[in-house]
Amino acid sequence: MNASLSEDAPTVYTLDSAVLLYRAGDTNSLAMRYDVRSDAAGALRLADGRFASGSLVNELLELLDNAPLAYVPPNVIAHARDAVAWYEPAAKQTMYFDADRDRAVSTFDGKIIPQPPLVFIATKRSLRVFALQQDARPDLTTPLCDAPYWNTYESGVICLGSMKIPAKIDPSATAQWTRSFFRSSFTHLTTGKRWAHRGTYAEMLADAVKLGHFDPAWLKPACGTTIKSVICGD
Repeated sequence: MNASLSEDAPTVYTLDSAVLLYRAGDTNSLAMRYDVRSDAAGALRLADGRFASGSLVNELLELLDNAPLAYVPPNVIAHARDAVAWYEPAAKQTMYFDADRDRAVSTFDGKIIPQPPLVFIATKRSLRVFALQQDARPDLTTPLCDAPYWNTYESGVICLGSMKIPAKIDPSATAQWTRSFFRSSFTHLTTGKRWAHRGTYAEMLADAVKLGHFDPAWLKPACGTTIKSVICGD
């Protein structure tokens, strides 16, 4: 194979080996490495396989080290393989409620409602959300507040329910994750009152609409949780 990323003469690549992944059910898997050989007719064949070793992993990591730099949007706080944390400035969002047991909240279904600044953390296992007192990109020491939403637990973990999960978990997909969160149906209060507003959830939504923004005084501190503690585990 010939390949070139510039006007220089293309580099010639020769197929040397192949890595095949084998799976048994959802939990068991193994990787085998096969050298590639040519037979008498010139056709490529796989030689006997051997279990993938640490040296193969190191080779693949070296290839990744040679990958070009990637732009990271300014709202991204941290990211790793299959995980990303990002900041969403205060904004107005359309919210959807399937709240048969709370008629007052149901009146806000499909309505545009001011939101506090938020921090989302998406991984392969979960989506978490927290709120911020200040509408600015947080640093590691920034304290977090409970996000004032239904379908959300004390740890910030969201009950995904009807939410459409984006295919990617990386810095380029944060807008899709935020959009999917707000386009899902909020159905129930999972734990105790997650806001400091004096009234009910419906009364807080009504006050936010009337005021034109979400008052940070209505946010409830998340028990000493900071950006560092949720993304670094400290």
